[in-house]
Amino acid sequence: MRWITTSPTKSFMLGMALFFGIAINQAMAQADALAFAQRTADNAVKELTDKGLSASQRVERMQKMIDTTFDVDAVSTFVLGPYASRATAEEFSEFKRLYRVYVAHNYAGLFTRYSNVKVKMTKETKRPNGDVIVDGMIRQSDGTQVDLRMQLRPTDNSFKAVDLHVEGVSMPLNHRKQFSSIIRQQGGSVKGLISALERLVGKLQQASTSP
Repeated sequence: MRWITTSPTKSFMLGMALFFGIAINQAMAQADALAFAQRTADNAVKELTDKGLSASQRVERMQKMIDTTFDVDAVSTFVLGPYASRATAEEFSEFKRLYRVYVAHNYAGLFTRYSNVKVKMTKETKRPNGDVIVDGMIRQSDGTQVDLRMQLRPTDNSFKAVDLHVEGVSMPLNHRKQFSSIIRQQGGSVKGLISALERLVGKLQQASTSP
């Protein structure tokens, strides 16, 4: 079984984009998407690059950010693609749980390698379906700039992210391709993907608690 890998810098940027949605005050609920994205990006940089955090603490913060920032049901459904309709309710629930943990562990450690990262959100574009596309840029300490795009979906009192792109690459789409390949190897079984994720998550959890 082959897991798709990316360079440390690009993986960090994907993680950065994914987790810049840290929970914010309810007063932000009425603010526009651009302000929401900028304020949450600033908070995420502060929280996740803290050198004083242990590996397990950083993972725990990421998991909370996923829950508060992303529409996990929508993203999980997209990532499973055509196989989502084949999954039982129990399988979908278990996949969603494992996917959340997998993403948190996969990117958490990358934040320890970078400092002085700045994010500037510059433009928002409303779509006919009500979603808002927010464009911006990640600036690294060496001056390198990386394009960032996040798709937000309005909720009753705030926003939830349903997609993000870094340098034109969609993280959920990358995972969809990766997981679809595994499911095909397992004969079209979502249960097979769940078993593969369980093994991988177990290794990631063990690594995060090792001294």
